[in-house]
Amino acid sequence: SAAYTHIGNLFKKMGDLEAAEKSCRRALKLDPASAAAFYELSSLKSFSDDDPDLRSMETAYSGKPKTKQEKVFLGFSLAKAYEDSGAYGRAFEHLEEANRTVRSSMDYDVASDEGLAGRIVKAFKGPFPERKQDSSGGCTAIFVLGMPRSGTTLVEQILASHSDVNAGGELEYMGRLVENLKSGKGEAGDYPEIVLHMDADGLDGMGRDYLDCLRHLASGHSFVIDKMPLNFLLIGLIHLALPNSRIVHCRRDPVDTCFSCYKHFFLGQYSFAYDLAELGRYYRNVYAQLMNHWHKVLPGRILDVRYEDMVDDQERETRRLLEHCGLPWEDSCLDFHKIKRVVKTSSAAQVRRSIYKNAIHRWKNYKDRLGPLLDALGPLINSGES
Repeated sequence: SAAYTHIGNLFKKMGDLEAAEKSCRRALKLDPASAAAFYELSSLKSFSDDDPDLRSMETAYSGKPKTKQEKVFLGFSLAKAYEDSGAYGRAFEHLEEANRTVRSSMDYDVASDEGLAGRIVKAFKGPFPERKQDSSGGCTAIFVLGMPRSGTTLVEQILASHSDVNAGGELEYMGRLVENLKSGKGEAGDYPEIVLHMDADGLDGMGRDYLDCLRHLASGHSFVIDKMPLNFLLIGLIHLALPNSRIVHCRRDPVDTCFSCYKHFFLGQYSFAYDLAELGRYYRNVYAQLMNHWHKVLPGRILDVRYEDMVDDQERETRRLLEHCGLPWEDSCLDFHKIKRVVKTSSAAQVRRSIYKNAIHRWKNYKDRLGPLLDALGPLINSGES
């Protein structure tokens, strides 16, 4: 059963959703209570209130899953199924329980991330020196970043549909280079303060090291996408070390973004995503604070792409996106859902569909349940700002 579930996940990543569903059903035939198979299946279909798959998941859940992870898989799966069928109260009950289970096993303090954001703002005050980078024979990085569930995979898919762009996925290169940062005197230090002690040679070396990592993903393309969402923490350093890079910031309604995070199991990533109040604090005091700062100190360097604008007028926003990246127009970018490539994020199934509008303001179905999130976001809700 586990093997068929894994194969189903691989088919989903490759975009063959029909084969993915068939494989998951084979897994369930071998193990009718497989939480992992139900979790994969739930991302591949829509449910009705009389759906036999929903009844089977309920049976598996009431049978008391053996492990915490099985309970979490089934909880998120049932939440998705009940939302599809319009039973929002039952959906939220499963969401709340699943998120509580995940959060209880994590050692996380959102105040630590808030403190980091404050230190980053202090360290990168600007003005930034003019820097150049030798791009002869190399490739150019396109950083697609923002909060998880803000449309980063959609933007990556649109860009990857261009003949001169290859998608690298959520790369860890920048994070690893930051972990190994040293000052001009060869001394190790913490980010972001260590950047204040880096000279031009150090920044150039970091940029070269990053591009060396990136080149093996280029496959003959001139541009490679790095879609690590939390690279928004590193925008100042990216600007200094990779002045030729393009930076694309994905934005979405704050409540839609946060609640979409809350509805997804990130398999250990994004510790801020499993508590509504912490989610709101992270969005407002870390992400929003930093993006406002980067736009202030690096005017014009970052292109904002709003999910709602992309849904409203895909061609207009795609033209803006390509122009910012220095890419000529190609009609293929409008047919992004047809591209054959591996997508490893939780949006792997969604980006195989053309643009759709029913994800906008979906949080309003749960408005009465989201008090801690709405309180934490505060004025960002009405402004729609990120």
